[in-house]
Amino acid sequence: MADLLADFFPSRFLRAADVPQAGVVVTIEGLTAEEVGRERRQAAVLHLRNLRPLILNRSNAENLVAALGTSDYQAFPGRRIVLRRGVVEFEGKQVDAVRIDSAPAPERKVKPAPEPEPVDGDDDGWVDV
Repeated sequence: MADLLADFFPSRFLRAADVPQAGVVVTIEGLTAEEVGRERRQAAVLHLRNLRPLILNRSNAENLVAALGTSDYQAFPGRRIVLRRGVVEFEGKQVDAVRIDSAPAPERKVKPAPEPEPVDGDDDGWVDV
C-alpha cells in the first residue's frame, strides 16, 4: 500500500504505520539519550534490530520495564519485546501510536535437532562392523 506520509515525509524514528497490525516481536539493540523534536529535548531512544529507533514516552518506558522485569537499560540489548499499534490521545486528538506490550515477549521456538540416522540403515542404532 502506498502511504503519502511515509513515502514522501520519511522519519528516522519508528511510527505506528511501521508496525504490523497484529504486532511484532523485536530484539533490542540498546537505549540512548538523544535530542529530538523541534525543541531539541533529551529523550530516551530505543534502538531495535531491523527497525528504526523508537522514541520512548513515559507509558512505553513503564511498559518496557514491566515486560523485561528490570529498569537496568544496560541489560536491555538482546532482550525481546512485543510492539503493537495503539491509539492514544495527543493534543486533544486520537492518533495512532507504537505501543510496547507490558507482557514479556513469547519465548523463541527452537526446532529440535533431527535424530541422527543410523549409519547402516538399521533402526536399532547400532553400527555393523
